Amino acid sequence: MSEPLQTIRLSYAELAERLGISLEAAKQRVRRGGWRREQGNDGQVYTWAPEEALSVAPRSRTEPRDEVATEPAQSHDIATTALIDALQAATERADRADEIAREAITARGDAETHAAVAESKAEHAENEIGRLRQRYERAGITGRIIRFLSGA
Repeated sequence: MSEPLQTIRLSYAELAERLGISLEAAKQRVRRGGWRREQGNDGQVYTWAPEEALSVAPRSRTEPRDEVATEPAQSHDIATTALIDALQAATERADRADEIAREAITARGDAETHAAVAESKAEHAENEIGRLRQRYERAGITGRIIRFLSGA
């Protein structure tokens, strides 16, 4: 029967520091390894890492790498530059879309103002027609005859 693994309780930050990797890489290592995780009373997430996994010497981020290792770094630089360019282009498109939206909102407000003025003028015209109609009807038959005879 195999001996149970010895584990050490560490936060993700502590694990990343011990292994010489990024915080995200430490989280990924815990997920891949299926290591037990728990949230402490302080709200921080801790993992139970096997001692064997911690015995690996941390990688130095400042160590020079050989020629083969630098090629992926160069391709990462190209990819990063391409991503930055794409992000800048997307940001410019989003800014232009915002500008168009603001212009559309302004145009809508102008159109609503013109519509309100037109409605007011139409209401005034309808009132004037009604007033003239009442005046004409009040004049009755006598007024019509006089107007007819006077040529008006």
